[in-house]
Amino acid sequence: MRNALFFGATAFTLAGCIGGGGLDKEGPDDTGPGNGTDDTGVSLPDDTGGSSQTDAQCTIKGKVTVQLYTYDDDGELEYVSFDDAYGGDFPFGAVWVTSFIEDGNGGVGAYTGSQTFHNPSVDGDEYEITATLNNAGEIRFFAQLDYWDDRILGSSEPMGIYPDAVDCVDGSEHTDVDITILAPYYDFEGHGGGGGGGGGGADCNVSIDGDILITETYGGGEVAAMILDANNGGPHYWTFGDPQTSGGGAEAAYQLSVCDNFGTASLVGCWDDDGNLLFDPADTWGAYISAPDVDGNPISIGTTSLSGYDIQIPLGESDNPWGIVPFVSLSGEVTVDSGLFDDLPSGSSVYVVALKYRPTSDIAVSTLASDAYDVESYAWGDLTGQSSVPFSINVPASTIVYLWAYADTDGDGVVNEPNEYVASGGINSSGKLPTGTSSTSGINLGLAQAGQ
Repeated sequence: MRNALFFGATAFTLAGCIGGGGLDKEGPDDTGPGNGTDDTGVSLPDDTGGSSQTDAQCTIKGKVTVQLYTYDDDGELEYVSFDDAYGGDFPFGAVWVTSFIEDGNGGVGAYTGSQTFHNPSVDGDEYEITATLNNAGEIRFFAQLDYWDDRILGSSEPMGIYPDAVDCVDGSEHTDVDITILAPYYDFEGHGGGGGGGGGGADCNVSIDGDILITETYGGGEVAAMILDANNGGPHYWTFGDPQTSGGGAEAAYQLSVCDNFGTASLVGCWDDDGNLLFDPADTWGAYISAPDVDGNPISIGTTSLSGYDIQIPLGESDNPWGIVPFVSLSGEVTVDSGLFDDLPSGSSVYVVALKYRPTSDIAVSTLASDAYDVESYAWGDLTGQSSVPFSINVPASTIVYLWAYADTDGDGVVNEPNEYVASGGINSSGKLPTGTSSTSGINLGLAQAGQ
């Protein structure tokens, strides 16, 4: 029996699908009329643009695929086909793929390139990104699904990663950088939507209004005002607008209807400055200001309407407000229970894997890469004379993985066979492990013969 899984804190009204195929993300032209100020005193830019010098451009090709899942009666993850779930249709919004430089904490330091698919295929889509860096170096990749088809990549929408870094050297090309996004099966037909696109309804009488002020040279693109909760989750309410040029920037009036006594919140804004019809993490973000250049968040939403709450874009470093953490690491040691690796049959090899599903039978080593988020392997020469070997693998944040170690003791290229050595590293015997938003260390995977 399949259980429908509700993903996210709020059921939003689903918008219509956006037309068009996969679009390469390109920034707008750096054009705009002269300098000026608006009546809030926020300085607007002049129309002098600059050019940035780059030291490295590389090409990355791969396939991004959305895989549906649900939970069985035992609470274990199982895959669902689009044919079984939605009659072969793709009911979600866009898929966004990006390359980025890591900030050292599993988060994003800077985005280096991306591509948007507005009509994703149930069989996956081939993407190609030209990554642009100021200095040659390592880049990473993730993809995100607009699950609720509201044109906003929110804090809880599904993501997938490519586990390894790629060395981006000028002129280099990298292929087979494949990404799978696990997305929960949800019975859209059997459930109504909630208050999206600005809210409204019973006891939703609080109006919040003001102007969205773009203080950089404006070359086109919509803006959005959004309400996040006290933990920067959401958005829970939002509205879109088309700015009009003002001075060297632009501005647009907005109005939100929010339910009474929402409580502590953040009022933020986003500018779709790359024109890909999606409000994504690489766009330019801002926030409500109590004075020019001063973030006025958090705000308190009770029963009284709030007027004149202007939003400045960009503000500060203009980061995406929910601080995307695409991946985390799982690290620790692999050991042999009550012994050394020399106690294994000579020539054995060991694999640490973060599987996408619960293992129920033997697994060919040749398929581990496609079955797992990340794999670390050890040949016999790495194991002899050792009581333990370290491992560190990368997995998507805020998802479920199945962490296992396997020893191929008969050298046939198949693991998890009867009487072979295995170890699970999850919260139960299945190896199930919620990944969260921070890395986990100190995991011990003690290999022992299955059934002993």
